[in-house]
Amino acid sequence: MTPASLTIVVDSTSAGLGSVVMRALHNLYYKGPSELLYLDFQSIAYGAPDENIWNRFFYQPCDAEKDRIIEMVAAGRYRVRHWRDAGPWLLGYGKEHDRSQYTRPDFVDRIRALTRAHLRLRPHVADAFDRFHAEHLEGRRVLGVHKRGTDLLTTSHGAGLYHVINARFLRRRIDRALDQQNCDWIYLATDEQVVVDAMVKSYGRRVIKYPAAVAPAGVLNAVHNLNWNRDPEFKHSLGRDVLIDALALSRTAHALLMSSNVSLLSLFLRNDFHYEFIDATFDYSEGFRARLRGLPYQLVLEPSKTKYWIRNLFGWVGTPSPAAPATWRGSPTF
Repeated sequence: MTPASLTIVVDSTSAGLGSVVMRALHNLYYKGPSELLYLDFQSIAYGAPDENIWNRFFYQPCDAEKDRIIEMVAAGRYRVRHWRDAGPWLLGYGKEHDRSQYTRPDFVDRIRALTRAHLRLRPHVADAFDRFHAEHLEGRRVLGVHKRGTDLLTTSHGAGLYHVINARFLRRRIDRALDQQNCDWIYLATDEQVVVDAMVKSYGRRVIKYPAAVAPAGVLNAVHNLNWNRDPEFKHSLGRDVLIDALALSRTAHALLMSSNVSLLSLFLRNDFHYEFIDATFDYSEGFRARLRGLPYQLVLEPSKTKYWIRNLFGWVGTPSPAAPATWRGSPTF
């Protein structure tokens, strides 16, 4: 029997929680047969600066081996790596990725197996979702709709697409899906108040939405980046809301998804293939060209930040500097 090895996977960026989960699944995908993984993911967006937010929302993949993990760390028998160093990036949706993989049963089923085995929610998330599901979703034939906007479609991956994926576009896709899928209700997951208002105006009480925080009209930044200075308890609620949105989308009869981490998480939580990507033909390519496409939004919606944005525009071009060696000064908590 091969002796077990322990890898501490670290991340300290402020990525959205959907991205955090994708990074965990990425590492689990490449996990060796005798390798134990301990995830230490810190993010000022979802908790205190030194908090392991993975433990806030999920149990550790190696939770059953907690005593053994503690002993191995105390003996110094472990290695540390950045989340991105496990192998070639697996769960992206940029130009270099084949987004058709998210509709292929062989690939999706493999990631779903990892999700079922290792993505175990803490009770404060699971119980909140169960209550919401029983009150608003159970027994109803619901169409799921995920509209991810703010920075994604203005200054990030899909810069320049905000005017394309608009309320009219959504209504056209929703009306067709409601008819084809014989759905009476709509579960709306979005990070934009303007989208909530537009959908309620069009569909009224048929719209079901979890009371998650959203960005006000005219704000480009994602919700998790708007609240760094809030207290940890509030930031924990943001993470809970993201996970409940993904869970709710996964329980719908059919879902209209976008190339975003919340949508990806929802399809990995599903048991079927009743979903489609409404942005499947759009170009999600990061880099200089995407930043330029996002400039008009910056000029119009956040002019106070334009000088800073332009000054740093050319700093994003070229090969990133080599990352510093991964370090870990923590101790395993469960």
